[in-house]
Amino acid sequence: MDAIACLEREKTARRSGDVITNMVRMNTIVAGADPVAVDHVCTRLMGLNPDDIEHITLAERVGLGTNNPDLIEVTGSTIEETQQRFIKSPAEEGRYGQSNRIWLIKGPYSIDGISNPIDNAFIDNEAEQAPAERLSGWSEPVYFINDHIDLEDFFATTDDIMGYAFTYFDAPIDQTAELWIGSDEAMKIYLNGEVVYSFDGTRSFNGYFTNRVSVQIKSGENRLLVKTLQKYGDYTFTLNICEPELDSRYDGNRVWDLKFKTESATTSIQNTQTHRPVKNFVLADNYPNPFNGVTQIAYEIHHQGMVNLSIYNMNGQLVSCLVDKQQEAGKYEIGWDGRSQENNYVASGIYFYRLRMGKNQIIK
Repeated sequence: MDAIACLEREKTARRSGDVITNMVRMNTIVAGADPVAVDHVCTRLMGLNPDDIEHITLAERVGLGTNNPDLIEVTGSTIEETQQRFIKSPAEEGRYGQSNRIWLIKGPYSIDGISNPIDNAFIDNEAEQAPAERLSGWSEPVYFINDHIDLEDFFATTDDIMGYAFTYFDAPIDQTAELWIGSDEAMKIYLNGEVVYSFDGTRSFNGYFTNRVSVQIKSGENRLLVKTLQKYGDYTFTLNICEPELDSRYDGNRVWDLKFKTESATTSIQNTQTHRPVKNFVLADNYPNPFNGVTQIAYEIHHQGMVNLSIYNMNGQLVSCLVDKQQEAGKYEIGWDGRSQENNYVASGIYFYRLRMGKNQIIK
């Protein structure tokens, strides 16, 4: 990857006469055998957090390389010597980093007859929740494929409901941070047992964030609970934990070395296989992978139910629905020939497939 001259804020050159005003000269060449590690380094050279860059985190998730700075050896010039801070696009999608995409989910709970549902506790000890996956009504870790955490899709209902999403995260030091959050409707957020944000109303949310809230996070493990209402708008929310930055040209970066997770260091030893119910289905790796022609996707369901198997691109957009029907328990296999819903061949690249039954889903 060469970075002799780069453009900031947007992909097209801004000119004043014959001068390009958004050009940054790096005079740099970055080379490496791991394409994800190369992009990780290039992102840091621009003053960004690689954990905020979708194609990097998705590529690491499917095993194309490493995004872990502890496993990346940089030779030649150092990142610190070469780094130049790039001005971000003023558009929301340019400033916003990336939502946490893996959550434990609980619900839905009906709000019928409840006058102020956001302040009604639908679970005991709401503020002190420290859940383990698949216990006490909490889901297994659910991976959402874009920045908008789509609880309507997960719960498969648009009724008047309340739901919970939970994550742990590890922070490197005690520090002040900013929650960048967005939702259409009422939302309450608990951080380590304290309410750090509460909104009871409706608003227009069609971007990436509606509020920024200053919070204190502690070194080590933290608990974060999001409580959200579905009544009128889309049942989605966004959430990132960002470095405080007074200069709006550069804000929106996730706190460096902050890592989200769905298992607590203090409870994981109790969350053994003996406590876990048998999964309702199994999804195999597709083969061949990569493919040129047709790839086969095999799965097994353990009981009768409504099955949906769909293909998505890296932006979380539906490409093709392969199965959407009631099926009996058993083993199944279906091929995908690289065509979209409109029967057009899609471009070469990385795609995901999701198997869903009710509230449970697996994405590969």
